[in-house]
Amino acid sequence: MTTPAGLDQARALAARIAGFAEIADVRLLSSSFDLTRFPDGEHRLSWSLEVQPKTDFELGDEHFVVQCDYTLTVEEAPNGDDETNELVTEISFQFAALYVLDMADGAEPPSADEVAAYGQSSGAFALYPYARAYAQDVTVRLGLPPLTLGVYRIPIGSPEEAVVPKRTVPPKRVAKKSATQKVAVKTASAKSKGTSPK
Repeated sequence: MTTPAGLDQARALAARIAGFAEIADVRLLSSSFDLTRFPDGEHRLSWSLEVQPKTDFELGDEHFVVQCDYTLTVEEAPNGDDETNELVTEISFQFAALYVLDMADGAEPPSADEVAAYGQSSGAFALYPYARAYAQDVTVRLGLPPLTLGVYRIPIGSPEEAVVPKRTVPPKRVAKKSATQKVAVKTASAKSKGTSPK
C-alpha cells in the first residue's frame, strides 16, 4: 500500500503532466457482478470500495492510458454484536481513460514516473465520477437502493514530504505509436476477453 508521503510525492511529480494532459476518451472495459442474496429490508446496508489505478505509457508516445480497477462490495450489516455481515453483491469493473499530451515547444518529454504518478492521482480522480454513476446504475438494476459512493480521497502527509525526486537521466525518444492505435489495442484486448460493454 502506498504511504501518504509516497502519494504526496506522486502528486508533486504529476504536476507537470497535469499542465499538458487532456482527456480524450473514457471507456468501460469490463464488468461482472452477482446478486448473492436479496436484502430483507430489516438490516442496514453497508459498502466498501477498492480502487487500483494503473497507467499504460511508452517513452516517446504523446498519449497514455489510465485504467482503474474497482471492486465494490455491498453487505447487510448485523443488528447485534454477535452477527456477521452478509454479502449482498460484489461488483467488479474497469474504466480506462485515454489522455493526449500536448507538450509545449521545447518542453522536456515526460518520464514514465511522471505519467505513472499522474495516473495515481489526477488520473484516478478524473475517472471516479464515471465509477460513481456506474455503481449507482448497477445497484438500481439489481433491485437495491441506489448507491451514491462517497468522495474519493487520497491520504495526505506533510508538505515537507511532497518533494519531486531529481531526474538525472533524460528519457530516450522512441518510435511513437498513435493514440488511435493505442485505443484499438485496448479495445481489441477487452473484446478478446469477452468484456466489452454491450
